[in-house]
Amino acid sequence: MDISYLFTRNYWIETTGSEFDFGFFSALALVAVIIVILLLLLLAFWLIFRCHRVREISVPQKDGEVVVAGDAISQAVVEALAKSSVFTLRKLRIHRCRKQYAISLYCQMRGSNNMEKVIPETKKLVLDTLKNNFSICNISRVRIIIEKLSQVYMPESAPEAIPVAEKPESVKDEEKADPGVE
Repeated sequence: MDISYLFTRNYWIETTGSEFDFGFFSALALVAVIIVILLLLLLAFWLIFRCHRVREISVPQKDGEVVVAGDAISQAVVEALAKSSVFTLRKLRIHRCRKQYAISLYCQMRGSNNMEKVIPETKKLVLDTLKNNFSICNISRVRIIIEKLSQVYMPESAPEAIPVAEKPESVKDEEKADPGVE
């Protein structure tokens, strides 16, 4: 038997039993091929247009573009968050989705504050800082991820020193003795 016979119309008509069954299985095969092609196209578009992590933000200008490094952005955000005294920045990540950027701030929250009021104020503070310092206007989203919650305890007065009991005479004598001699 020749392998090329498997790809002929007569073989499949004989195998399926009638022309109707042959047409039905041909239509099923065509639909399966179309679905596979569409899935491959979807995968290709996802790989091309996906969000990915970047180390800088490019700011378009009239005569080119200015690239602002992630370290400069991180330093500006740290200074802005120091003014609010609610968050301490631990890590900053920049993601690019098409022509827009997203910033993820991994923070430590100090004290117990109302999250519904603090989060929008902090996001606005970060966006305003980046707009004023670097003219970055293409940030679509600021995510604040709270990794730790630290309770800062500041007593009004320092606690009194706890007196240390003096050692008994027998312990003092043993400390003076040479440890190698018994």
